[in-house]
Amino acid sequence: MTTNNPSTRSVLARLGTAVALCIAAITLSDTRSDAGMLDKLLRGAGDLAESGAKRGPLADADLPTSLTRSFAALPEPERARTLIATTTPEGHVRLTNADGTAVTAGAESEIGAALTYLLPQASEKARGAVAIHMQAGDAFAHREALALLPEDARITLVGEDGNTHRLIERPARPRSVDAAAEPLRLRLGDRLIVAAHTPKDLREVAWQARRAFNPANIRLLSFDDDAARRLPSVRVGDGRLPVEPVNPFGLVDDMRSLRGQTVVISGEITDDLLAFTARGSARQTVSLTDLRTAARRDDVNLVVLAADTPRQPGTRNLVWQRAALDGIDEATAAASLGDFWSALAGPRGALELSIDRSAVGDTRQNHHVRLTARTVNDAPLSVTDEGGSFLQLTERFVTELVSTAAGEIVTRGIDATMRSEAYDRELARRLVPGIPSDIQIIYLLAGIAGLIGLPTVTRWWRRLWPLAPSPTFASTLGYLANRLLRAVLFWPLFLPLAGIFAGPYQLIARPFEVLTLPFVLLWRRLRPA
Repeated sequence: MTTNNPSTRSVLARLGTAVALCIAAITLSDTRSDAGMLDKLLRGAGDLAESGAKRGPLADADLPTSLTRSFAALPEPERARTLIATTTPEGHVRLTNADGTAVTAGAESEIGAALTYLLPQASEKARGAVAIHMQAGDAFAHREALALLPEDARITLVGEDGNTHRLIERPARPRSVDAAAEPLRLRLGDRLIVAAHTPKDLREVAWQARRAFNPANIRLLSFDDDAARRLPSVRVGDGRLPVEPVNPFGLVDDMRSLRGQTVVISGEITDDLLAFTARGSARQTVSLTDLRTAARRDDVNLVVLAADTPRQPGTRNLVWQRAALDGIDEATAAASLGDFWSALAGPRGALELSIDRSAVGDTRQNHHVRLTARTVNDAPLSVTDEGGSFLQLTERFVTELVSTAAGEIVTRGIDATMRSEAYDRELARRLVPGIPSDIQIIYLLAGIAGLIGLPTVTRWWRRLWPLAPSPTFASTLGYLANRLLRAVLFWPLFLPLAGIFAGPYQLIARPFEVLTLPFVLLWRRLRPA
């Protein structure tokens, strides 16, 4: 047998390591494309089911996949009174019914005739029961086509990811650029509304609202000048969501201990300042811009609650009532982040979420997005603006007086700086924290290339740093230290760097050796010594 041959052992080790790392690379590449092997199988099963649905009347309708999938998920009675709307390059509307019959219309009168033709079973009185599914991209890009649809129809926008959102406010026919720039308002839940300008905004806000809520990652803070300037990384205190005092100016300087967590603070918002009053202290302010910058720098989700009072949670008022956020008990039992926000907003109406357009395009904010929210038909985020009618001032004074006596802090809006969907997924793909996933994938592929071209890499390495014989060292310990240093520099550093060139060279210059390697190994294994 020739298994004791050093070249044979190195070849076997190289082959086994290459196979293992190839499997790891395939798994990692699947993870990078946001789909593992199980996800691919499930998606394949969904594609088969979808192809089965397309063999029906809609098979030849040339409709987007997201629309046909959402349409096929409807119950049979619902499909009978639902139309699929697409747009043409001219801005006209193409309506398709469940039988695959399509009609193109470019005016409101033509739309009425198309509905009568496509849905003959729907009478004029029952026209409001008509449902229309439309791609979100078409709705945002062709506002004039969206305005042509019947006012009493139930319009649902379907995103590229398959999520559906009900349109709750019909836009008027745009007559200017400013009119076309108005956001579309869609319902995300019973108490959540999104005002979006683009399909990307809609997807981002919807994803943020659907994020799983974990009370263990929420830090409810109360500003106090006498508190510590830096919080521990692990939450302390009794209760499911305890109030933790912190020095506000220390929080601006350093949030590193809260990395990856969600920080919730409250106060009155005026312009770009957050006003607060600690225990018996005078009214103070801290810059919201500084807080947002610190949150992005230290990778923290920052949620600022625009309250009706600068009082901080956990402090006591004149009647010795401890201040607490209104709805905090319901919020801690939320299943998603959107439910958490809605509970804090209370029963005063739905919460309208939107992305701050002033932050769009800033390359420094690619990892985070800024969301603003307000209760519908309520005051804007800056609830401390001076002026207003006498009735508004009186209502504000009475509301603050009642909440002060009861110890409640009423939330009127939210200003949140959150990690974006793309950045959050990129963090999930990392095998080693702190190193971007793209760099890790390139490093792994370079290592695989180095293993493929290991003979060439080893030859280059020996020319660069020849191995000294053991008699040249004063002791065995010195010889072993030298070998260890060579191994540390060769495998994790030199092998990936040289593998970028040695791997392709090995495959191109010596393809016959690579292809016949398994047979050569088998022959050497089986032949007699």
